[in-house]
Amino acid sequence: MAFAAISMGTVMIDEGAEKALIQDRKSLLASGVIKVEGDWERKDIIRIINTKGEEIARGVAELSGKETERAKGLHSDEILALFKDLKAEELVHRDNMTVLYF
Repeated sequence: MAFAAISMGTVMIDEGAEKALIQDRKSLLASGVIKVEGDWERKDIIRIINTKGEEIARGVAELSGKETERAKGLHSDEILALFKDLKAEELVHRDNMTVLYF
């Protein structure tokens, strides 16, 4: 997934989310997203970049680009209330992510 997959969009994440992905090996939550670029559908592969513009990961998005724009910065309970059909709170689950930047 990491190098061969074409990404459909990009999310920029804050420093807290970057630490959670790289050091703590956590999933990406929408609360850590500060910028959304591109137009993608649910289950498309997206790039995850830090505030310096460095690509740190790629993963399968659980929300579309438009949904991610609405959900960015929100907490998990707010997202689950906003999108009733979601089964999980993660924007990109750790199991569906490849971290590129260590």
